[in-house]
Amino acid sequence: MKGYRRYFQRLGISTGAEIKRSSYEGEFPRDFWAFRPQKEQDYSIVLTIGGTKIEAGAIDSRGKLVSQSVRKVPWASILTSQGILPVQKVKAKTKLIDYVVKQIEELYYETKDRGKNLVKIGISWAGPGRYEKGIVRAPNIWGFEEEPVNLVQEIKRRLPEELQNVEIEIQHDGICAAMGEISSLGTFPEQENIISVIWGTGIGAGILIDNRPYYALKQFKELGIPLGEIGHHIVFVNSIKVGGIDVTREWVDLVKKKEGSEGFPLCYKEGNIDWQEGAKTETKNVGDFRVSYNPARAKRPGSSVTQSQSKQECLFCKLELGFPNEQPWNELLRYKGFKILANPFPIVKEGHFTIIPVSEEHIPQELTQEYIQFALELVRDSQNLFLAFNSWINAEENWSAGATQPHFHFHGFYKGKEQLPIERAGKRKIGEKNGVEIYEIVFPSQGIMLKGKDPKALGEVLWNCIEKLKSEGLNYNVVFFKDEVYLFARQKEGEGPLEKIGALEMLGWFIISKENIFNNVTSQDLENILREVTVPPEEYL
Repeated sequence: MKGYRRYFQRLGISTGAEIKRSSYEGEFPRDFWAFRPQKEQDYSIVLTIGGTKIEAGAIDSRGKLVSQSVRKVPWASILTSQGILPVQKVKAKTKLIDYVVKQIEELYYETKDRGKNLVKIGISWAGPGRYEKGIVRAPNIWGFEEEPVNLVQEIKRRLPEELQNVEIEIQHDGICAAMGEISSLGTFPEQENIISVIWGTGIGAGILIDNRPYYALKQFKELGIPLGEIGHHIVFVNSIKVGGIDVTREWVDLVKKKEGSEGFPLCYKEGNIDWQEGAKTETKNVGDFRVSYNPARAKRPGSSVTQSQSKQECLFCKLELGFPNEQPWNELLRYKGFKILANPFPIVKEGHFTIIPVSEEHIPQELTQEYIQFALELVRDSQNLFLAFNSWINAEENWSAGATQPHFHFHGFYKGKEQLPIERAGKRKIGEKNGVEIYEIVFPSQGIMLKGKDPKALGEVLWNCIEKLKSEGLNYNVVFFKDEVYLFARQKEGEGPLEKIGALEMLGWFIISKENIFNNVTSQDLENILREVTVPPEEYL
């Protein structure tokens, strides 16, 4: 348990109390204990509703299953497979409630003739709420992110008449988990004061004092708001600060190793594209370049829209407006006016994100000063995340700097410990402006590197360079690292067997979807391509 103790110390939490990994081994989720009936002849139907699935079953006063088994419904992937997107909040909310009611009805008809009385329907909920009034919200459950929902009322009006008088009780999942840990099968049986911390789709906790949820003040109890619950924080893999917590690689490893954990919502196991194909990728060094074989990238959508066409035809406008989409671009997080989406055609398993502005308008694939500052702030607030941008300054023309969609978006990647090829390349200082150093990169992609500690000054120098390129009708690639920005001017998109040549290729990392090309490409081939599609800095500085 040294690992847990170290993480608590990082958060400033006293570790004088005994800390244990959960040893609960019941035949149903530990949350169920919170709704166990008191009388022998009674039973409860219980559901745990989390960020990815619903678990449902029926238990009696002895803590035994009345139903044949615990039902597990991976509702998030079911929504995706039915073409329901995160932005379709009303439809997602309705579908989830319908699933809940369906589980309740099926469990009731399965158990009604077993000589026991159904006295309660209990719901363990992964999010905040005024539970005594049946009102809930959840930052990572589609349809429940923003507006509070009276879940009890919504369930009641869908249930058959014979279940209308059954009590429905909702409780925070952190509190329910703590109740399970003090049960006879729990980690701390017979204890009265406990904090239970949950790592799952999010991070949460529940506090029990004298075997009861901790309210602190009478006013909070009257409102049905226990202060003894923490969360529900969305876990964003490896980088973004969520709820004041910097989620690092160590935390990710900790949760992935947790027995029974399904890991984080990267969505590569859901929808039409399975990461298993990408998992067969191979990466090798070809001279000074890194080359990766990734056949799944060939399936990513090309562009079928220009700025004058309908927004219903634009891939990213569809996400905002809720039109049907072929790929599950699942939203992970919102950050300073942008959506961070799991890319369904990932280059790396650890994390490949598509980042788009929250807007109902079609936004051209061109950087602005505002978007530059956003990118610089995001990479500074992150850990090992870098952003790549491929411009398309005129969507009516049939060439870009590697972009397949003319709607504004960044790509986000985890860098890893190994240096990228361009980081190993030589740099020659050619100037300085407002504390920002300007270097020419000795590399076939013929770019420049801007380096500075002040993000505002760094952004201004970059913007001046981009304005010059736009005035000459040149597309460009930009890669944002912490305190460093790489800029590459483009004179053509690139032709031949390597298809699109974008920002990653400018860094010396080539993604190839055809195995025969991967096996036969040479260092000279890659160098020639980079020199052919880029413009030397002396021609635009």
